[in-house]
Amino acid sequence: MHGKDPSGPKWDALLWVNDVGTNILRGLWAPPKINEEALSVLRKGFVSAVNDKQYMDFAIKQFVIAEFCER
Repeated sequence: MHGKDPSGPKWDALLWVNDVGTNILRGLWAPPKINEEALSVLRKGFVSAVNDKQYMDFAIKQFVIAEFCER
């Protein structure tokens, strides 16, 4: 908009808030006092998904704007 990349404390703050918000959305959440067996299954599924190269390639292609993302 102004002919140069944004910078400065306000820009840094915006990037930080965006990063925090994005990380919260990618968390694995469960209700208090969840059954331990159910929680274990959820954790294993989450870990399996993020360690599956084929799934991660698909997810990145679907949900990330490649020009703005470094992998």
